[in-house]
Amino acid sequence: MACWKYRGNGVKAILSHHNAIALSSILLLMLCGTQLYAGTITGVVYQDSNRSNSLDANEPRLEGVVVSNGKDFAVTDEHGEFIMDAVEGEYIIYASLPDGFWYQDKFYREVSVPDEGNVSAEWGLVPQKQKTPFYFAQFTDLHLKEENTEFARLFIERMNLLKPAPAFVVGTGDLIYDALRISDPEAIEESYQRYVNVMSALGVPLFNVPGNHEHAGWGKSGLPDDHPLYGLGAYRKYLGPPGYSFNYAGHHIVVVDAHIRDPGTTWGYKDALSEEVAAWLKNDLSYISHEKPIILFLHPGLSRSWEISSLLESYNLKGFFFGHGHSYSKTRSAGAIGYQSPDLGSYWGANIHGYLLCRVTDEEIEVFKDAITRRHNIELRGVSEGYISGELSFTAEFMDPHGEIISAFAGIDDQIQDVEFSRNGYLGKFEVTIDTSQFVDGFHHLWVGCRDQKQTYMIFKPIRLENGNKNPPTDFDEGAILRFAACSVDALHEIYLDDEKLASLPTDTADGRDVVIDLTSDHLSDTMTFTLKAVAKQTEDGAAKNTDDFGIDLLRVVYKGSAYMSDRGYQRIGGEKGKPSVDFRVRMRENSVPAFLRSAPAETKMEILNAGDSRKIVKVQAIGPGNLAREASMFDSSIVYADGLPVTTIYHKSYNVLYCWPVPFDKNACRVTVRKNDLSSVDIP
Repeated sequence: MACWKYRGNGVKAILSHHNAIALSSILLLMLCGTQLYAGTITGVVYQDSNRSNSLDANEPRLEGVVVSNGKDFAVTDEHGEFIMDAVEGEYIIYASLPDGFWYQDKFYREVSVPDEGNVSAEWGLVPQKQKTPFYFAQFTDLHLKEENTEFARLFIERMNLLKPAPAFVVGTGDLIYDALRISDPEAIEESYQRYVNVMSALGVPLFNVPGNHEHAGWGKSGLPDDHPLYGLGAYRKYLGPPGYSFNYAGHHIVVVDAHIRDPGTTWGYKDALSEEVAAWLKNDLSYISHEKPIILFLHPGLSRSWEISSLLESYNLKGFFFGHGHSYSKTRSAGAIGYQSPDLGSYWGANIHGYLLCRVTDEEIEVFKDAITRRHNIELRGVSEGYISGELSFTAEFMDPHGEIISAFAGIDDQIQDVEFSRNGYLGKFEVTIDTSQFVDGFHHLWVGCRDQKQTYMIFKPIRLENGNKNPPTDFDEGAILRFAACSVDALHEIYLDDEKLASLPTDTADGRDVVIDLTSDHLSDTMTFTLKAVAKQTEDGAAKNTDDFGIDLLRVVYKGSAYMSDRGYQRIGGEKGKPSVDFRVRMRENSVPAFLRSAPAETKMEILNAGDSRKIVKVQAIGPGNLAREASMFDSSIVYADGLPVTTIYHKSYNVLYCWPVPFDKNACRVTVRKNDLSSVDIP
């Protein structure tokens, strides 16, 4: 006698085929859309006291553990047992780890329910001391490909060296290079397998989040929608459930897939919650109190997925972490602060690749943005973007997990002083107040840094002071040149000095071209504003057409052998991504840098670590005066930054190098050594 189960309004019933009345009730429920079940998933969650990964007779069973298959939920009873109805098919079920416990192998199980059959699963959890404060790390948009495994390796190396280790690491999507537009199943599986292989070296528990590029075949690739890898089929096969939760140190951690299929869009998707995911999230939250703090991880931010904000309104969202934008930013939604991590290794991201290191206390989540290519990254907090008068107060933090830093310093222009610092976990920290009334009005450099036994690490930030102090104008007795790197120029974009047009950029400007414009002595003043304006491209019939955006970086004025940097780094101008025009301000004052930075670096070396078809990863090391060390690993065809300062531009079509030390220097003394992948070397002025 076959038995069937149905679920309606939370009630279960077991009925015989011989009961005609009950059978007609089932048929009615079927017509109403209620799911019929022909099997069950049963299991047990227990405390694996001896870590044998098997249930022994004397081991405690855990009551109240939530178990889900991403749609249905069950809770373990006083015997640690659960039962979940299921139709025939493949399932990934997870146990939402309770506070004070951790898993031994993985938090989910893959089961196959046969027709009219039952399967079982079990979890042996181990007790773990969990308390606040604790750390976790978030990375995003790795877009892992053979050519950029170096960034993943650097991240893994850093995580494995942190003591104590972070509680866990979360990768918030776009983990593989791309499955969205790939039709070859073998290539899709190869991408996922590469990610699994590379990340297997990570010695910290890793949790993954699906991004848009993990959804195989959605981008009109030609992959059939009934293929087992389609959508998140490959993701489930290699990385487990796309949505899940667990608990740690009194916090509820939630991972959400926030993408839905939309064939009407160019990429075949949009950022939103599906009805199924929204129902799952609502059910998941129903098992916790409204006061329990929640930390949410997803790929797009909440501003793109308003449904999540609505579901979280009555809960205690402590913070949310996301990616998708390939750069660092902060936002606020659902009563909490959200953080978009910089990308860890994407081709489409900013020049600085990094991650977020987060410290969770009872009151808040403290977030530190770390650059993966810097040994002691430095972050500033509290420096105004507007005009500053009187006292300038700010906080600086720097990465120092092994206690290597012995001193710290800060100051404006060449007025640098040592400051006291303290340590808090992996980070060093100091607070500074500077009286700006002694400086003339206008553009200045704020310098902040630290030192270990061998080297100095520092960053600078342009600031604008206004204290009513005017300085006599400088008498410029000869001309100068304006130099900058330009890329993706497809129209006669214009550059102005104040209201005077200086030149138009040639449309054949290659990526990374070094543009040089002569300036007369009449052009020069203590502070100059150069404006780059996007100009519409003319079509063959004479009509104006919106131009694509173009890039400008390393803009500076070279006067009498010294270079004076602008107040802006890399800028996109025009098109949908950039502003129609951008101002670059240059201050012609030699005292804008500390004395030990006014000469050229003693040595700069670049080495290709991993060569691909057209892109290469290049490691740069520059040793300057005062043992100022700058290291970075970057793609070529990009500006390389080290400790916040632009060091060099590398072009993938050739080995030409535009080198610029971001302070006054003797241009004739600066040389760069580039080692190609064939191990030959070339010196370039």
